[in-house]
Amino acid sequence: MRKGQMTLLCAAQLNFASAIKSAHAFGCDLRVLSAANEFFILKHHGLMDCLSEINTNPCIIDEQGRLRILPYHDFHSSSYGCTICPSSMCKGLILEKIQVSVATDGKKHKQLIYVGDGAPDFVQV
Repeated sequence: MRKGQMTLLCAAQLNFASAIKSAHAFGCDLRVLSAANEFFILKHHGLMDCLSEINTNPCIIDEQGRLRILPYHDFHSSSYGCTICPSSMCKGLILEKIQVSVATDGKKHKQLIYVGDGAPDFVQV
C-alpha cells in the first residue's frame, strides 16, 4: 500500500479499547502493532477475541511470578538499522509486513487505518 492509502490517527484521540471493540463489532480485521507487551494488551483490556494479529513484545511470567518482557526482534543477532525505534522492535519493518499482507489478501477496497501516538509509530509513514 502506498502512503496515500493509509489513514493515520493518533491513539490519544481515541478511547482505544472501545474503538477496537466497536470496529470488531462492525466486522473489521484488527491487528495490533505495539511496543507494549502482550500481557498488558490481552489481559488488561480483554481484546484478544477482537484481534486477528498481535505484533508486540512477548512476555513470560518467571518462576518468581515476575513479568519478563522479551524483545520482538532479536537485536543481538541482527541489527535492523533504525535510529528512531527502540532496539527491541522496529515498527516500520512490521508495518511493511502488515501492508503486504493487507494488499495481497484478495479483498477489494480494503483500507488500512494505522493508529499511533509517538515518533516510533510513524517511522515508516
